[in-house]
Amino acid sequence: MHTRLAALVAAGFVFAQFAHAANDPRSARPGFATDAMPPAANPAVMAPSAPMANSLNEGFDNIATLGGDGWFLINNSAPVGALSWFQGTSTTATPTPGPFNAFDGAANAYIAANFNSTGNTGTISDWLLTPPLDFGNSATVTFYTRKPTISAGQTDYPDRLEVRLSTNGASTNVGAPGNNVGDFTTLLLSINPSLVTNVYPQTWTQFTVSGLPHNGQGRIAFRYFVTGAGALGSNSDYIGIDRVVYNTGAPEYQISGSVSGLAGSGLVLQLNGGNDLPVNADGSFTFPPYITQGGSYDVTVASQPSNLSQTCSVTNGSGAASGTVTNVQVSCVTNAFSVGGHVGGLAGSGLMLQVNGGQDLSIAADGSFAFPTSLTDGSAYAVTIAAQPTNLTQTCAVTNGSGTLAGTNVSDVEVTCITSSYFVGGSVSGLAGSGLVLHLDSGQDVPVSTDGTFMFANSITDGSAYSVSVGTQPTNLNQNCAVTNGSGTLAGANVSDVQVTCATLSYFIGGSVSGLAGSGLVLHLDSGQDVPVAANGSFMFANPVTDGSAYTVSVGTPPGNPNQSCTVVGGSGTLAGNDVTSVQVSCTTLAHTIGGNVAGLSGTGLVLQLNGGDDLPVPADGAFVFSQGIQEGASYAVTILSQPSGGGSFLCFVANGDGTMNAQPVSDIAVICDVIFLSGFELP
Repeated sequence: MHTRLAALVAAGFVFAQFAHAANDPRSARPGFATDAMPPAANPAVMAPSAPMANSLNEGFDNIATLGGDGWFLINNSAPVGALSWFQGTSTTATPTPGPFNAFDGAANAYIAANFNSTGNTGTISDWLLTPPLDFGNSATVTFYTRKPTISAGQTDYPDRLEVRLSTNGASTNVGAPGNNVGDFTTLLLSINPSLVTNVYPQTWTQFTVSGLPHNGQGRIAFRYFVTGAGALGSNSDYIGIDRVVYNTGAPEYQISGSVSGLAGSGLVLQLNGGNDLPVNADGSFTFPPYITQGGSYDVTVASQPSNLSQTCSVTNGSGAASGTVTNVQVSCVTNAFSVGGHVGGLAGSGLMLQVNGGQDLSIAADGSFAFPTSLTDGSAYAVTIAAQPTNLTQTCAVTNGSGTLAGTNVSDVEVTCITSSYFVGGSVSGLAGSGLVLHLDSGQDVPVSTDGTFMFANSITDGSAYSVSVGTQPTNLNQNCAVTNGSGTLAGANVSDVQVTCATLSYFIGGSVSGLAGSGLVLHLDSGQDVPVAANGSFMFANPVTDGSAYTVSVGTPPGNPNQSCTVVGGSGTLAGNDVTSVQVSCTTLAHTIGGNVAGLSGTGLVLQLNGGDDLPVPADGAFVFSQGIQEGASYAVTILSQPSGGGSFLCFVANGDGTMNAQPVSDIAVICDVIFLSGFELP
């Protein structure tokens, strides 16, 4: 049988859960089987109702009396082992000596726990709770602890001890078995928290625990807490605790309260003339220092908030500390500041300023102003003109008129007034040409290219007289533009009713006629006009035609008696800003041909002549026509210029050879040729 298990058997503690612990080398060390071990698997020393202790000095001479002194012991391991906390074992104990003696007092005057707090394997959570304690000024706990000295060749099984705090009075709630802590949520100290070897002290070592509450009541717990523990576990060995000492002073209390209305920054509260406490937002605050019970306290404002600027006042801020003070009230109110500035250039009446769209201030003259109602710091402000001056009409403008109050009065808003100026303009209609320029008698011109509205570029001071005229009339097309409503006096508004109406100019079309000999000539214009022409010279159609219009002049009725043909030159085009006088009409009298028939011609060389000038050789019988026409009304005469020769003696004679040309060609002239008979012969 393994020595650890043998020791337990020798001590009369043989448990089924150790059936697998036969190979645990820890069982061979001194002190692992002792008559001091309690017989129950989950022993708990129950504390009777006991008053809260102001001091404690426990040497563990006899742990059987701990319950009567208010201590509380509970093994909360998982699983719960055969042992809990037990009386220490001296190194001279028989039949089984302990691993070490007590720090002071009797050799066994310490309390111990070991790997048997859980089963073969498990988590040790074995609790040793002090009596209920009163906490007070600078309270501390000191104690000694150690584990067996690990000799060369021996294995160190890591141990861990936690010191925990509950402020829940006499509560012994340590939670469910295992890793739970119940009300003991505050970890004050952990010896060997990572469970590594050769860290837990192997000689008696004193530890001091501070940071305890300044007031209130509760317990301090020593928790033997080892995971991976047990007879077959890789952790947990044997620890002892000795000489636990606790001392307290008078209770101390903190001073606290709440702040409301805080919107700025930089608020600093002060306790008893020092201990500055910056406060950044509404809510609760607590001064770090503690005031001894019965001590006086006085909370004041050391620095008021800025950005926003505020004034904070303290109520319930002073007294004597008989408990924790929680009713100090600090109330902050944002400071208010005025908004104002200066007005310059005011000449009219009725100027009304407004701030933030709601507070009106009437201004009668130049100088300083301020709105009567102040605004809270940090507020946005915007000064505007609610009503502009009239009589004179002026325009007042605000500069530096908006911003955010920043802890001081605003006095730099500037209101500058100038007499209003207005624009003169109107509308143009009928414009078809280009180059129209309108003129304003103040010296301004404005070119206008299309119908629609126009406006002179520079405004004119209210009350000024004005007059609009046409500076340059349109050309291409040439037009005449007339102005109505063009003059007046400015009266507090822009002028927009000047009317400019443009009409395109019209021009006459005419020219000259030459060669006219007949009568009844009528010329025609494609716009629908006719003009009769009785004689050579100039002519003009009666009605003008608008500029830019296309035109065509033609002969509507040609002359007769005599009949003539008239030709138009330069008779079409487009009007371009001037009368047309260049149309040329040339008339010529109509001409007809002269001709007839030759009969009896047998020789050659016959030549006919018309009016002594147009020669026509005739080679044979048949029809003939002179190439030259004869105008109607002109006389004509056909004669023989040259008689034929050869083939005998012939003579040719002309019949119907003269006359006056009428409206038809002449074709009945007869030329008869025959043999000439000398004496005794008959003539034809």
